[in-house]
Formats: sequence, structure tokens, C-alpha cells
Amino acid sequence: MPNHCDLDQWIWFLTDKGIKELILKEFDSIKRFKLPPEVFSCPQLSCLELYGCIIMLSPTFRGLNSLISLNLSHIYISSDTLESLIANCPVLERLTLINIDHSTVFKISNLNLKYLKIDSKFEDICLKNVPLLSTVDIRLRVKPRHSDQGKACNLVRVFGCLYSINKLILSSNFLEFLAYNDVPERLPAMLNHLLTLDLRDARLDSSKVVKVLLSILCSSPSLEELIISVSRFSFLDFQRAECLVDLYFNKLKVVKIRGLLSTNHECEFIKFILAHSPVLETITIVTYGGEIIPNSVLLQFEPASEHVKVISLRS
Repeated sequence: MPNHCDLDQWIWFLTDKGIKELILKEFDSIKRFKLPPEVFSCPQLSCLELYGCIIMLSPTFRGLNSLISLNLSHIYISSDTLESLIANCPVLERLTLINIDHSTVFKISNLNLKYLKIDSKFEDICLKNVPLLSTVDIRLRVKPRHSDQGKACNLVRVFGCLYSINKLILSSNFLEFLAYNDVPERLPAMLNHLLTLDLRDARLDSSKVVKVLLSILCSSPSLEELIISVSRFSFLDFQRAECLVDLYFNKLKVVKIRGLLSTNHECEFIKFILAHSPVLETITIVTYGGEIIPNSVLLQFEPASEHVKVISLRS
């Protein structure tokens, strides 16, 4: 296993050779080493994957003009440095940020970015100038901390410019983050290209999180696949939401709901999905513990689709 000095020499040697791909995986004996700034001066570098290092850009940094994929994991980097790095990679398509330290705010601006995955702690996030972004997967690792700064609704702030989004994966704490301030029934700009919505570990016993779900659903006329993994808490009563009366999922084909407790509110939600999805092909319902939703109950539902297949399972 190399020491810091050996690693620096190897990196200097490689960067001098005009490399196109650099991947630094996890080291057992090297923690938080300072990455030589020469890495960020490789004109042909197209793929960069870094683990466990400290990133500080040189004052002469002018960008990575060939970088297509950037994967940072367990990295120590300031918010401003990260913002500058992302913004100065003009052909960047894929960005993955895992367990980033010292960056309290993620400011992501890149005209070419198509894929974004974040699994980290942070206090705020800003997406701007990302017209091609089509896949977003965000998990917030800590409970959100809200400050009274008069900001607009987080849901509107974060997703208001995602005009090309077609796959959206959102997890528990980030759903609560999005619920800060008044959540509108619909987003100001519709998510016309959104095909897949995947909510993981969703707290649907929270009225604020439910409002986020409903707002996204009401803003997604092209939705084809809905996946919801529920925390082990009961659903709230969705039927009270006025926006549901005229809401139909005219393109929805696949629904998967996992983690149900077979409560009346959950059954009403399934009934609503079935009644408002005219081209639905399959709906898979997985309950935790207890009994599966009885066929006698499912048979009472009146699906809008003649060919829908209802699958009820127990985990």
C-alpha cells in the first residue's frame, strides 16, 4: 500500500502522460490526503473518480474541457470549490456526490449535465442552468434544518428549472427538505417529460411530505411509472386533497408500492390510483408484516383500465 508521497509521485507521473481516466478507490492506510492540483490540469481527462481526498483548486485552474464523468466520494471540498469545479467542466454529463464533507451548500450549474446523484449531508441545494438534466437521484443523510430566511418553497426552488427531467428518485429526509414553506398544488412549470417517479422511505404520515408527493403528481402529465417505498407509518387520508378530484394518470402503466400496513387510507389510495389510471398495466402492492390486502377488498375496486394486473404480496 503506497504512502502519501508515493501516491503523489504516481499521480504526477500519470498526469504528465496525458491520461483520459483516473480512478482512486478506497485506501485502508491513506486517509484525507491532499490531491495534487496537477490532476485538474489534464486536458484529455474524461473520467475522474476520487475517494477520500482533499480537493483544493489552483488559482490557475481553468477547467477540465474533456471531463464527461465526475464521481466524488468521501471528499473534503468547500462549497465554493465544488461549485467552481462543476461549472468549469463544459462537457460534463454525469455527476455523483457521495458523503461530501465541508460543503454545506451544493450549487450545481452546468449546461451539459444529464445525470445527477447526491447521497450526502448538506444544508441547501441549488440547481440552475441545467437544461439537459434528465435523471436526478437525491438522498439527504441528515434531518433538514430549516432557517427562516424568507426563501421560496424548496420544492419550487430546486425543481423549478428541471425542464428535461424524466427520472426522479427522492429519499426520506430530502422529501422533508422539499416540503419547507408553502407547497403549491402544482409546480409553476410542469414536469412534462417526467416518466418515472421513485420515492424511497417516504414518510406519508406527514402532511407536508404528502403535499410534496401530490404537487409532483399533479405536475407530471406524462408519468408512466410510480414507485413508492413507505416508511413503517400509516398513510394520511389522501382523499381530502381537492387537487385529486380531476387528476388522471393518462399514461401511467406501472405502479409499485412497498411497505404498506393494510390500513383503510392505504386502500383508498390504491383505489384512487386504479380508478384514475386508464392505461395501467400492473400495480404491485407489498405489505410489511401482517396480512396482505385481501382479494375480497381488491375486487371491490373499480379500475379504469380493463387489463390491469393487481399483485398483492407480503414482505
